[in-house]
Amino acid sequence: VMCSYNAVNGIPSCLDPLMKAARAQWNFTGYVTSDSDAVGDAWRRHRYVQTPAEASCLAVKNGQCDIDSGNTYYDSLLQGVAEGHCSMQDVDRALFNTLRLRFELGLFDPTADQPYWKLGAGDIGTDNAKELNLEAAQASLVLLSNPGILPLKGGHRLALLGPHAAASMDLIQVDTGAVCAASAWNGDTGDQRNFGCVRTPYEAIQSLNAAKNGSTVYVKGCNLSEAIPGGLQQAMA
Repeated sequence: VMCSYNAVNGIPSCLDPLMKAARAQWNFTGYVTSDSDAVGDAWRRHRYVQTPAEASCLAVKNGQCDIDSGNTYYDSLLQGVAEGHCSMQDVDRALFNTLRLRFELGLFDPTADQPYWKLGAGDIGTDNAKELNLEAAQASLVLLSNPGILPLKGGHRLALLGPHAAASMDLIQVDTGAVCAASAWNGDTGDQRNFGCVRTPYEAIQSLNAAKNGSTVYVKGCNLSEAIPGGLQQAMA
């Protein structure tokens, strides 16, 4: 499980007791990792605590975040223990969770006995993998509200607004490697990926709506973190 950069009800998610409660409710025995140094964001950006030592300890103790995908734990966790923000028992519990999964995966056993070491390129992108991927995506969708509007019936005049309505790369993840055929990732010469094989929400909805003689328009309206001059007026038109 990965705790994210954002805060929930004012508490950075990696420091939130909700994570501890979810672990107990789901009977989750794996480990929790932060998104890239989201623990550091708790003090650096959210200003929820004053120091990285406090952030590290609250993440380990309250959020039960076992791994910090950054340097905050490495630099400051033991200082937090020394200052009394958490205990070595909290640190030991986090270490136990991370090592238990590695033992279960056989990472400390001879590789000849481990099935995961036998996987190769032919095991990527199989039909079974695609079906599981689709199932996971559908199961993870969350609607905050749906007053009888969805699913769309088609055959209507529809408007899609916002920067992600025509997104492709952002639907996958900005630091994902090669996705489409004939694309490649080259860290030395720059990003050479393409995402032409990924249908945007606009493309998918436009196709389904047009099949029932509906019309679909798209207006970006704004960027993710800044306005576009005239964008709101275009979206409202």
